[in-house]
Amino acid sequence: MINNKYVKSHKVNDALEDGDPKYDVSPERGFMVLDILNQDIEKIKALCKEYDRDMPTEMKLIYDVMSGKFKAEYKYDLVYTNHK
Repeated sequence: MINNKYVKSHKVNDALEDGDPKYDVSPERGFMVLDILNQDIEKIKALCKEYDRDMPTEMKLIYDVMSGKFKAEYKYDLVYTNHK
């Protein structure tokens, strides 16, 4: 939520007020973010293997802009499958 408006990531700049800094919301930047996330997931996978732990099936990273707090939630149960 930005300035009390819910916006999709590619519409962030549309919700900003005059004088606010603009953000790079290009597809190229989005793919850069995905690359970083994929690298981080591979590192988590390696740590799970090193310490003989299960890999989470779902990871949520939540940042609350208003409070500045960051939290992570993990699930180990099967969340989604294409198989009946």
